[in-house]
Amino acid sequence: MAPLAETYQLEVDSIAETNWYQLLEQFTDASLYQTWAYGKVRWGEDNLSHCVLKQGDNIVAAAQLRIMRLPVLPGGIAYLRWGGLWQSKNQSPNPEHFRQMLRALRDEYAKKRGLLLRILPNIRDDAAAQEQIDILAQENYQRKLLAEGGRTLYVDLSLSEEALRAALKPRWRNYLKRAEKLGFELIEGSSDELYEQFQAAYRQMHQRKQFVEYVDIEEYRDMQQALPPNFKMHVMLCRLDGEIQAAIICAAAGDMGIYALGATSDEGLKNRASYLLHWNMLLWLQQQGYRWYDLGGINPDKVPGTAQFKYGLAGKQGVDAYPIGQFDYCSQPLSCISVALADKLRMLYRKLKEMR
Repeated sequence: MAPLAETYQLEVDSIAETNWYQLLEQFTDASLYQTWAYGKVRWGEDNLSHCVLKQGDNIVAAAQLRIMRLPVLPGGIAYLRWGGLWQSKNQSPNPEHFRQMLRALRDEYAKKRGLLLRILPNIRDDAAAQEQIDILAQENYQRKLLAEGGRTLYVDLSLSEEALRAALKPRWRNYLKRAEKLGFELIEGSSDELYEQFQAAYRQMHQRKQFVEYVDIEEYRDMQQALPPNFKMHVMLCRLDGEIQAAIICAAAGDMGIYALGATSDEGLKNRASYLLHWNMLLWLQQQGYRWYDLGGINPDKVPGTAQFKYGLAGKQGVDAYPIGQFDYCSQPLSCISVALADKLRMLYRKLKEMR
């Protein structure tokens, strides 16, 4: 198996948090999931590893991984979510940087540390992605398509505001017009006070619907507090007659904003408040120079109503997007067996949680 090319060098766990955020600014494929704050809050700072790949003096790729040694069982996993970063804002994507990043990660985490290396690349499964899929196969990464999760819709923000509005599904556009006429007050920003107002709206919605929670909004508040100003999530609320009727939160980085969290009251549902918020979030992202609005996942079979809403917003120009999958590399049998068992236990726990 080919080693890392001599012109490339990997630096591991030698970058400071402040410098990491400066580095993220250089890549179009950066996201919330590769921020230091996300990793620190979600997994614990002691369980993070940061690596930077250089070609000469130039940084060409980077990755934040979660390192987890399994309790009782031998082995462990190095988990890279929505990375690594290799698509620079300053030049066209170079597939060789992608290949060398895969080799460097394999050598450091699978071969040297004996971990199962699991990568979920931030790459959409379309014709343009075939080159990266082929490179992953050539580097002996084992592909697994995700059974569920990951499917989403993208709105192309390079279109004009007029074209985006014209692309909306007719019913969606009519509901937006209705909401626009009601005189909602829009409140937006990134302060902790606004996040606290979102939390209150979310808790009221959860109390009403009693749905199974897969997202911890307290964790997201901790992330928001830890993120530097230029990476903080954007909070948008709409208020009518003194009442918050809907709230959404968007995490923007790289060339994309991702719809992360949302809440709507009963009155907000009647008044189509979320239509107004998503439209204005889309316009805000466009004004900030982002290329895409990721509508935060769809599952037409399990949650058809939400999918229908998002299809209406994506409209005629929307992109139905799937990730290219999960890719594993493992050279230590104990890590392979241990992680496979842990995967089964995790899926069992998820099913039991859904049955409550």
